[in-house]
Amino acid sequence: MGFKRLALQDGVTPHLTRGNDLNAKAMSTYLTHTNNSSFNVPSKNTKFQMMVVGGGGGGGAWRPGGGGAGGGVFFEGVQFDAAGGNVAIGNAGNGGNTGGFHDGNSGGATNVNGMSSKLFDSNRKGGNYNTIAAQGGGRGRTQGYTGTAGGCGGGAGAGSWGGNPSGGTGFTGGNGGSGQSSSYRGGGGGGMGADLTGDNGVEGGDGGDGYRFDGQDYCAGGGHQGYYGGGGGGDVGNTNVGGNGGCPPGAANGYGAGGGGRKNDCNTNSSGSGSKGSVKWLTYEQPTIGGNVNPITKIKRL
Repeated sequence: MGFKRLALQDGVTPHLTRGNDLNAKAMSTYLTHTNNSSFNVPSKNTKFQMMVVGGGGGGGAWRPGGGGAGGGVFFEGVQFDAAGGNVAIGNAGNGGNTGGFHDGNSGGATNVNGMSSKLFDSNRKGGNYNTIAAQGGGRGRTQGYTGTAGGCGGGAGAGSWGGNPSGGTGFTGGNGGSGQSSSYRGGGGGGMGADLTGDNGVEGGDGGDGYRFDGQDYCAGGGHQGYYGGGGGGDVGNTNVGGNGGCPPGAANGYGAGGGGRKNDCNTNSSGSGSKGSVKWLTYEQPTIGGNVNPITKIKRL
């Protein structure tokens, strides 16, 4: 009797649920990278599950949008050509400078080289399917400018002179929120959402929500800031992870989250920065008749 390989989208219940850990069958952590580094693998035949996260974008300044979250992509059945390779972690995008009209900075992409094949990845909205990579989040924009594209889109700055700038496109996750001219509010940065399908930032509101994987929070969008008020960063469950808009603006928490926008009359603080990306590897458990529990042992014939 064969055993069915459960891909991320298979099964009767979602593998990712808001506020809970990924229900993966590969639950043994092999490596975790939060800085640029090299790695070795046991053999070319070893398969891994990998969660790859880009750096989050920084929030804008002066009635701005919040920074978009980095893309979070789950890869299954990953194998490597050689005995080792390198990981480049996406940097966190800095927030817009103090005083005046300033954009935040986009987050950096996270890349892993040396891969030979993979069975599945969760990215259904774009990107290069022949590599292990996750894009950085879009930067939050200042007043009057449209949001920037990225893994998750950055929020637009507040509308001005009758215009309502659109939010940035999320290539992997959610779109950034649009700006509002009527209340001088920016848009929240996009997030990956609880099931990695994307959660859009709100027009003149909060950042998109992120998700939790193996006990760590990831990829929530940053909140906007307007003339009359600000928005909160995206959540994971009931926990605020993206940076809040305000004075002072909030920096992102976890990995791959967007920073909050800075209020226009808050001249003592730069905007909230995003948080850097990461890579987590998990090894597969050996299946048994009862599922993925203890390995089968050989029974001596009587």
